[in-house]
Amino acid sequence: MKGNVAEVSERKFRLLPQHVSLEHLTIVTSLGGYIFSGCTNISSVTIGANVQFIGEYALLACSLLTSVEYKGKKKQWNSITKGDNWYLNTGNFTIHCSDGDLSKQ
Repeated sequence: MKGNVAEVSERKFRLLPQHVSLEHLTIVTSLGGYIFSGCTNISSVTIGANVQFIGEYALLACSLLTSVEYKGKKKQWNSITKGDNWYLNTGNFTIHCSDGDLSKQ
């Protein structure tokens, strides 16, 4: 996806390829709740550094997820507001930041 979008709303995606990249949505600051809910084929997601909010159950049941590539630093990732159970029923993924890796929290 490419473009100037401020928010990607709830339940936006249903059938997706194995990798989803939101890094080219240059002004996205909010990923709505349930955005990738039930997308069981996703193994990796790329998120741009401008994201400040990840909604509840955003990655619900993304059981094959192994990698979240975050284009910002670890401190920025940790400051993102994350909704309740944003990663419920996911695989054991790693968050790859520009300055190192984090495990899901």
